[in-house]
Amino acid sequence: MDHRDLLAEYFASQNGQQTVLGSLADVREAIMGPIEHLYVSNCAHVNRPYHEPLAAEGDIGDSKRALLQFMIAATPDDLVLQDILARYDDYLSKMVSSFETHFVGDYSIMIEHIDNVPDTVNPVKAKLAYVQVPKGDRTVLKLVWKVCLMDCGRLGIGTNDMCTV
Repeated sequence: MDHRDLLAEYFASQNGQQTVLGSLADVREAIMGPIEHLYVSNCAHVNRPYHEPLAAEGDIGDSKRALLQFMIAATPDDLVLQDILARYDDYLSKMVSSFETHFVGDYSIMIEHIDNVPDTVNPVKAKLAYVQVPKGDRTVLKLVWKVCLMDCGRLGIGTNDMCTV
């Protein structure tokens, strides 16, 4: 039984217990529309697979593998998802990197530009960053890949948004 069947069963059990203003179909659509959106936005991706481990514990791994795993989780298109899973190594081998150095004072920051990323229209920028994560009763720093998807409206991500992978 999926979520629509459960809601339909619930509505059937409610007949006669309250007065519905407007048609029952209008009420169901008014409720099902937002619920369907919430389900697709928050729950539909839960069963998406994690393809393979990104790296051994403590190893940051390859930015392309991290990015491809992110695209598996982020793409709204199930056909693209299935294609990535079916041809994972092919997509991985087609992604090409170039590097750009930004100088900030006495320090430099390396930014990787990754081309040929599935379900994107522009190169993706990737750089290493630290995030704070809870670990028991304390907070630790974890090294992660931060990616910038340019103009990925299909993914619900705006221009220059950074996503931590």
